Amino acid sequence: MQLLIRQWRTKRGMKLRDLAKHTGISYPMLSAYEIGTNDPSLPRLVLIARALGVAVDDLFPLVDKSPLDTLDAAPAEVLS
Repeated sequence: MQLLIRQWRTKRGMKLRDLAKHTGISYPMLSAYEIGTNDPSLPRLVLIARALGVAVDDLFPLVDKSPLDTLDAAPAEVLS
């Protein structure tokens, strides 16, 4: 999943090296997170969000429906 790390970082006027310095996460790993070739762990998402001054959920793109909406729309199965 492509996260919104780059968008928030550039909005804050930060270079990737600045974010690496503030989080302790390597420049190449942050780059991989930004382009979507690697997914950060939850603890790393927290570090990134704090360094950017945003909530963790701000790093995720908005979607039209929540997973629960999808579950509600699915037909109920009867277990036998």
